[in-house]
Amino acid sequence: MPRVAPILTSFNAGEWSPQLYGRVDLQKYTSAARILENFVPLPQGAATRRSGTRFVAEAKSSGDGILIPFEFSTTQAYIIEAGNLYFRFYKDRGRIETSPGVAYEVATPYTLADLANLQWVQSADTLYLAHPSYAPRKLTRTGHTSWTLSTISFTATPTEWTGSNWPGTVAFHQQRLFWGGTPGQPQTIWASKSADFENLTTGTGASDALKFTIADGKVNAIQWMASSKALLVGTAGAEFSIRASTLGEALTPDNITASPETTVGCAKILPIRVGQTTLFVQRARRKVFEMSYNFESDAQVSPEVSLLARHITRPKVRSMTYQAEPWSIVWAARDDGVLIGCTYMRDQQVVGWHRHPLGGSNVKVRSVAVIPGDGQDELWLLVERTINGTTKRYVEYMEYEFWAASSTDREDCFFVDSGLTYSGASTSSITGLSHLEGQTVQVLAQGAAHPDVVVSSGSVTLNRSVTKAQIGLACPARIETMTLEAGSGNGTAQTKTTRVVEVGVRFWNTLGAKVGYDEAVTGGMEEVLFRDPSMPMDSAPELFTGDKVVKFPGGWDRGAVVRVVQDQPLPCTVSAMVPLVLTNDG
Repeated sequence: MPRVAPILTSFNAGEWSPQLYGRVDLQKYTSAARILENFVPLPQGAATRRSGTRFVAEAKSSGDGILIPFEFSTTQAYIIEAGNLYFRFYKDRGRIETSPGVAYEVATPYTLADLANLQWVQSADTLYLAHPSYAPRKLTRTGHTSWTLSTISFTATPTEWTGSNWPGTVAFHQQRLFWGGTPGQPQTIWASKSADFENLTTGTGASDALKFTIADGKVNAIQWMASSKALLVGTAGAEFSIRASTLGEALTPDNITASPETTVGCAKILPIRVGQTTLFVQRARRKVFEMSYNFESDAQVSPEVSLLARHITRPKVRSMTYQAEPWSIVWAARDDGVLIGCTYMRDQQVVGWHRHPLGGSNVKVRSVAVIPGDGQDELWLLVERTINGTTKRYVEYMEYEFWAASSTDREDCFFVDSGLTYSGASTSSITGLSHLEGQTVQVLAQGAAHPDVVVSSGSVTLNRSVTKAQIGLACPARIETMTLEAGSGNGTAQTKTTRVVEVGVRFWNTLGAKVGYDEAVTGGMEEVLFRDPSMPMDSAPELFTGDKVVKFPGGWDRGAVVRVVQDQPLPCTVSAMVPLVLTNDG
C-alpha cells in the first residue's frame, strides 16, 4: 500500500472540462482543476480569491443594456451605460450626476433591441458608432457633463448608404476610419481619406478614400474589423486580412488585397487585442479563438483558446473584454449570466479558465467592460439581480486586487458582492443599503468576520460598534484538484481506491479557509485554524503566510480529490498543496 505525498505547485492551467478528467498524460494535468470558482489562477501558479464587486448605481429604470468603455487617457476614462434610448456615464468609480441623485444623460436612437448589434471605435474624445439600422453617429466629449451624440456629416457619403442599409462595423487602421458590412453589401468595406476620418471621397490618389469588396465563394457578412499588422476582418464563415498588395506599403485605392486566413467563422462580438494576438468569439458563441501570425506558415492561424474548458464557454458568450492589470485576464459574460475569466499570458504558456458566480439569488451578468483605473484596470459589470422579489439591474465594478501592506492589514479586505464600505464614527447601525433590501449579507467588521445579518429598511444592526465595515453578498471561493495521481505499486493510482490522510496547504496572506472534499456533505470539510491560544480574543488573527497541515475528513474512495473553500469575507491565496495519499493496489 504505497504512501505518497505529491506536490501540486500550480493551478494556472485553470478549470478543465470533464472530458479531460482521465488525461493524466498531459503535462499540465497537475496544474489543472475540476473546480476553480471565484479564484483567479495567477500566471505565476498560485490561485488567489477574486475581490468582491462594489455597488455603484441602479441602471435607469432597472432596465437592461450594455456597457461601453470610453478611454481618452489613462487618467480620463469613462464607462457608458447604454440602455433603451439613452447613455449614462461613470467616472472615478462613480456615476456622473447633474445634481445629487440625478444622473447626467444623453438621448440616443438605439432601442434595447438594437444594442446587441451596436459596435464602436474611439479616437481621442470621439466615439464612432456603427449599427446597420442607423446612419453612423459619433459621441463627442468636451467635459464630464458635456457629451453630444450626432449623425456624422460625411463628405461624399456613399450612395449605397441609405434607409435596415448602413454599415454595421467600424475600425481604425493606418490613419483611416473603416466602415463595413451593410445589409445590402455585407462583404464591402469603405475607408476614409488618410487622416481625414469623415471624408469618403474616392479617387486614385494614395490618400483618397477607398471601397473594397471581399471576393469569396460564399456571401459571409462582415461581423467585425480589428487593426493589427493588417486589417483583420471577421465574417460569419471565415477570417481575412486586408493589406497592401505590395509588401510593406500602406493601403491605397490601387494597392489593396484581401487574403483568406482561417475558416472559423465569427460572432458579432467585438474582438479583443492582447499583445500581438486578437481573440474572438466563434460564430456559435460557444468557443473562443486566437488569431495571430505564424512564422513557419507565413500566415495567420486561429487555434482554439477554450479547447480544454469548453464546458465553461458552452452556454454561449455574449460580452467579452480584457483586463491587462493586474493579472492579464480575458473576462466574459455568458448567456446564462455567469461571469467567466481566462488568465491569458501566451508568451508564458498560460491559458487558464475560471468561473465567477456572483453572490446573490438569480444573478446574471449582462455586460462587461474594462477601463484604466488607479494603478490597475477596472472591470465593470452590468448585473441583473432579484432583490426583495423584484428584478433589479445594477452597475458594479470589481474591487481592486487586495494587497496587504502587513499581516495586520485586514480592515480593507473587500470580498463581498454588490457591497459597500462604511467608514466613520463608531456605530452598530449601518444605513445606505437599500439596494440590498431583504438580503442576507456578510459583514467584515473591523477586519473580523461578523455573523450574517439581514438588510431591513436599508440598514443592518451589528452586535458591536465599528468604525469600518464591508457589507455585501456572500461569494464563496472554491478550488478542487483533478483526481490525484500519486502512482501505486503496480502503475497508476487511477480507478483504484485511495485515501487522503492529510493535506498540507501553503497559504499567502490568508485568513479563514476549509479543506476537505465537499462542503455539501456533513463532515466533508475541515476548518483550518488560524488562531492560537497566544492571540488576543478581542481581535481577528493576523493574515497568515506559511503552511497549514489539516487531517483530511474523507475515507477510502476511487478518485481522491482535495477541495479548498473560503466562505468568509476574507482573503485566501493558495500557493501549493501536498496531500498524503494511500493507494490500495488490490
